[in-house]
Amino acid sequence: MFNDRLSATIGLRHTRDEKTKPDSFQEIRRVNSVGPPPLQILPQNIEGSWSRTTWRAGLNYTPTDDTLIYGTFSTGYKAGGFNRGVIVDRYAPETIDAWEVGIKHDFWGGRGRANLAAFYYDYNDLQQSQTEIQPDGGLENVTRNAAEATIHGLELELTLVPWERGLLAASFGYLDAEFDEFTDVPDDIVGGVEDLSGNRLINAPEWTANLTLEPWRFDLARGSITPRVQFRYESSAFLRVQNKDFDKRDAFTKTDISVNWESDDGRWYASAFVNNLENRNVITAQSGGTVIIGVGPSHKGNFAAPRTQGIRVGMNF
Repeated sequence: MFNDRLSATIGLRHTRDEKTKPDSFQEIRRVNSVGPPPLQILPQNIEGSWSRTTWRAGLNYTPTDDTLIYGTFSTGYKAGGFNRGVIVDRYAPETIDAWEVGIKHDFWGGRGRANLAAFYYDYNDLQQSQTEIQPDGGLENVTRNAAEATIHGLELELTLVPWERGLLAASFGYLDAEFDEFTDVPDDIVGGVEDLSGNRLINAPEWTANLTLEPWRFDLARGSITPRVQFRYESSAFLRVQNKDFDKRDAFTKTDISVNWESDDGRWYASAFVNNLENRNVITAQSGGTVIIGVGPSHKGNFAAPRTQGIRVGMNF
């Protein structure tokens, strides 16, 4: 600490990871274009080790008792690994340099808080999971390294207690996330190999917004009841790194409503809820599926839950 208003933090970490699969085999059954499902027994004997020293430094400045201005720089590391199946290639560790600056401010006599942050993430050897078509026509889930990717954006959070026993919280986000360098990437649906440098990362909507409203807390003889409305908006996003037109998921909204009861001691709780009030079919992932003989890979995807309603009862230990 330099003085009562300005302080600094610094940290250092060294990590070493070792992975091994001795005397390991994998059985694979799959359909290919030349006959019935074959049985393949593939040796998986492979090992690897990786290590990295990472660090973090930050400055905090409090010009008033209600305001904090901060800035941080940190490095991060994720160990490498190796694929299973036909492809047992190793993939390299993923590293990141991360910058963040922001301000946190309390106002309205402590009944309101505003947080604003700007961030910039610079990835090297970003690990990406994808499906690839193998020479025998089969599909293989593999992890590859995208050489470089950068993510930067803004986040704004607001929390208000507009009246006693009420709560209003909102957050807004802007995100720009793209591959700076990502070459020689196979397409598991349409085939071919592409240079995806400049493409957008998957599941990275440009705009997001969240709103939570708890209009009142009602005290009972035993416990209290709080109604809640939660709203989320996400702009369109790509679900595959290829960024084809059919890879794009449309913008959507999702509204959840609930009525929540909590005991006086906070030990027991119950909730009646309806999630995804709009009942939108929102696809969350897509890739190539099973190879169809004479046709090629099929197209598959995962969807978020439809409108769901129910009751939960629980206890905190």
